[in-house]
Amino acid sequence: MAPAKLKWYTVMWPVEQLSWADFRGKVLGATNPAQAAEGSVRRAILDQWQSLGLAKEPYTSENGVHASASPIEALFERMNW
Repeated sequence: MAPAKLKWYTVMWPVEQLSWADFRGKVLGATNPAQAAEGSVRRAILDQWQSLGLAKEPYTSENGVHASASPIEALFERMNW
């Protein structure tokens, strides 16, 4: 198994078309991947965890992707990491 990796991305979108809350809730999906909607990132990770080479099925604490709770929190997290 390959060593764990951390990657970060900066994403941008027109806020009049997608709110921060919808980005986190609809695009990424619920924190618990089992409750994430079909088509969301976390649901896709759950559905494909073995083919992605993950050691175990994703769950609430290790769900495959993190998004900050707000734009200002994102800035602080970037500064911290």
